[in-house]
Amino acid sequence: MEKQVKLIRIADIVLIVLMVVLAVGLIFIFARTSGDVGYVSVQIEGEVVYNFCLVDYDGEIIEIVSPNGINTIFIQDATVRIIEATCPDHDCVRWGTLSHPWLPLACLPNRVVVRLIVAPPDRDDGLPPIDAMIH
Repeated sequence: MEKQVKLIRIADIVLIVLMVVLAVGLIFIFARTSGDVGYVSVQIEGEVVYNFCLVDYDGEIIEIVSPNGINTIFIQDATVRIIEATCPDHDCVRWGTLSHPWLPLACLPNRVVVRLIVAPPDRDDGLPPIDAMIH
């Protein structure tokens, strides 16, 4: 008996094409949103406590004080990074610069999460006032 082997069926080709289209679409969506970022949102223990406009605070160093410790963030060129932390491991400092809204920075020991968020400038979104800044 002879075995017949088909390497690629039409359904396999369609599946591969759909996966490639989906991957390219996701890359396009994520790359496109990076230009729309407007604010740095800071959460302490799951609650949004600060929002900083990227344009207004470009080049600023801001100290975030939580009940568990202190994190210092630096905002520059529509990016943010944690430059100092009182946590024991300093993973949040080594994480690097945040430049896209889909990936947050987190300091787990201090329970601080820093995100870039998209918010249109003409919207009254009820953002908490800014009340922590150092020069």
